[in-house]
Formats: sequence, C-alpha cells, structure tokens
Amino acid sequence: MIASLGEKIVDQIRRHKRSLRLLEDWKVSYLPPMRAMRACISISPGKREAVIFGFGLGNTPPDYILHELLHCAIRELLWMTRRKSKELRRAEEIFVQDICNLFRIEALQDTRKLFIRFGGIPEDERSGIFDGDRGKVGQEVGVSVYEAIESERGIQILMPQQNLGACATLCGCIDRMPVLEVIGDLVGYGSDGEPLLRNIKIIRQLT
Repeated sequence: MIASLGEKIVDQIRRHKRSLRLLEDWKVSYLPPMRAMRACISISPGKREAVIFGFGLGNTPPDYILHELLHCAIRELLWMTRRKSKELRRAEEIFVQDICNLFRIEALQDTRKLFIRFGGIPEDERSGIFDGDRGKVGQEVGVSVYEAIESERGIQILMPQQNLGACATLCGCIDRMPVLEVIGDLVGYGSDGEPLLRNIKIIRQLT
C-alpha cells in the first residue's frame, strides 16, 4: 500500500519532533493547502500547539517540515524567557544539542540505517515492559529494537532521546544476548521511546 502525501508528512512531523526535545509535549498537526500559498504555519506557544499547512506552490521542499518545526522550537524558547533563567538555560542547551545531532546525522548520510535487536524474537512479536523490582508490568505492541547506523567505522546505536530507561535496558543486554540486524513493519514506539516492529525478518546475526 502506497502512503499518501498527507500520511508521509504526518510521519515526517513525528520523526522530526522526536529529534527536537523542546517539542516533546507539543501537538503539531498538518492540513493540506487550501489555496496556492507558498507556506504557512500557525503557532500557539502558550498552548504548545501548531498547525502546518501544506506547501501550495510546486513541489514541497524536502526540509519544509523540519524548517517549520524549528520555528516552533524557537518560539518555545522565546516563550520560556518568562520562566526562571535556569530552566531557560537548560532548554537552550537541549535545543543546541539537538541541532548539533541533526548536523551529525546529515554528515553521516553515506551510512546505512538499520534496526538492531538484542536477543531473540518473541513468538507473539510483543516485547515485555519491565519496571525494576516490579518485573514485567505489561507488553508493547511490537518487538523493541534500536535504530543504528553502519559506516566504515562500524555500527553506532542511536539512543531514543537519551532516554535513561533505554540506556539501562541496553546495558543489561550487551554482554548476554545475541545481536541481530532485523527488518519489519514499524508499528509504533515503546515505553522507552524505542521503535517497535512487527512481521520481523532476521537479516544477519552480528554476535
């Protein structure tokens, strides 16, 4: 099934929002262009909401959604000037880190992106959700994997938004589980922000 332009743009919004932590709590929606307009976005920083309208003249630039989301992030920073200076400095540092990360990923465009799975594939293709001493507290809608990039220097795991839960989970897996490169259908994101796959196929075993 071929995704429509609107579905592709909504997916871009989700992906770029994950790259810009200042927008984590924002609600960003997309509307097709209602007239021949070059570009338009409606931003409400107080409500943490934005509406991106479709690019109405010619082909949509490849960086259009990222461009508009960066406007949202800057407006969030400006809105935070009324808060304590410590919170503002932290927000500014997060924004700068995320921008640097975007440049780093752009510089690695000659690399290959892949999904890495630590451990076997559950028969029902649903990973467990664990909470410290409480043990298993639920199930994900798919199999937890990590995004990674492969280059001449090897394979680099991309942690989901520097999530401490994901870091702890990874530390518990590295030395005691097989490492697999897998492919599958992306069905969502897990409790630690990791991608979730269904209909998984193993491409190769790395360790």
